[in-house]
Amino acid sequence: MSQTTERKAFTLAEVLIYAIVAILLLAMVYSTLIMVLQVYQNTRNFALLQMEAMKSANEVATELSRSPKSSVSSGADWILMLSSVAPTGRIDYDNSGRVLWQKWILYYRDADNKLLRKELTFAPTSTPPALAPDVNTLVNNQSLPARIVATDITGLASSGAYAGESVTVTASNDLRGLASVNVTLGCSFRPQGE
Repeated sequence: MSQTTERKAFTLAEVLIYAIVAILLLAMVYSTLIMVLQVYQNTRNFALLQMEAMKSANEVATELSRSPKSSVSSGADWILMLSSVAPTGRIDYDNSGRVLWQKWILYYRDADNKLLRKELTFAPTSTPPALAPDVNTLVNNQSLPARIVATDITGLASSGAYAGESVTVTASNDLRGLASVNVTLGCSFRPQGE
């Protein structure tokens, strides 16, 4: 009679081969997962930067559209404009139907790449003030609160035939290793007579 041997276990060589194959498969799955997570995070961060740039450009462009062309001035990383928006959020008019100018608004980028907004209010007047306030004085005036409009802003520019005709806000964050995002919006100004 011949004896048949039943195999009840794996040989050591088979176990080592299976372990090596399993480790290689797990390493491939792990590296693929890490790569997918990095792509997801970069895409998410890029979208957040785009939203931050768009939000701030939209806010600046909206306020520019409510300003007379002649009142807008800009420089490296700042835009100053005259505003007719009252604290209630409405535009007020005098008895003759002329706009009452309420405040100067300054948007500027600080050393921490934050886009800040300050406003200098004055008694409402239908005649725009002849002189704009000094930008450095406004920036350094601690009694005027600064509102953070956006973060990770590396550029703020205004261009066109008149200052403020278009606004470009650049957002980027070098720590995230992303390319910068530029958002440029055109502005339509309030007619000079208002």
